[in-house]
Amino acid sequence: MQSSNKLKYRRFSIGEIKLATNGFSDQYFLGEDELGKIYRGNIRENDHDYVVIVKRVDNEYKIMLQNEIDSLSSFHHSNIIYLLGYCEVDEKILLYDFMPNGSLYYYLFNNKNQRCNLTVEQRLEICIGTANGLNHLHFGTKSSIIVHGDVNSSNIFLDGNFAAKLLAPQFECCLQYYITTIKGLIDD
Repeated sequence: MQSSNKLKYRRFSIGEIKLATNGFSDQYFLGEDELGKIYRGNIRENDHDYVVIVKRVDNEYKIMLQNEIDSLSSFHHSNIIYLLGYCEVDEKILLYDFMPNGSLYYYLFNNKNQRCNLTVEQRLEICIGTANGLNHLHFGTKSSIIVHGDVNSSNIFLDGNFAAKLLAPQFECCLQYYITTIKGLIDD
């Protein structure tokens, strides 16, 4: 399997998404968050197989999707989860790079009666990576600034090398829950 960050950002068809998730089968279902259902998917492109995260966005958030797609697709940084593409024909769907080691939350709080098995060096690298990702969101581009508003171990993911990848805030409405005066995206 190739790293999915080598996929070119684009619009995906609903057929490609259904093929990638085997028709959104329970076998590919990973869970839900406040925005919708999350699946693991397999995309075949240019003779390579890529593992991706497929997020089906609930109806109440669909109206805001295009603005968020435009803003998130412009944030490319080694410590931010890459938005690979979207689909908005019959449904609103976002595709993200897959993080094989899951969220930091698992390693800190969900390790079933075991102490966290991350070394001190790994923990420090995760902290530095997270800070670098936040710095990029806050100050990384001249066109816009994103205030995250929800940094926690559930939004910090670990790639195959345990490098921290911050899940950028996805929808302005979700940030309002955390910060009522700042709505996520500040344009100059």
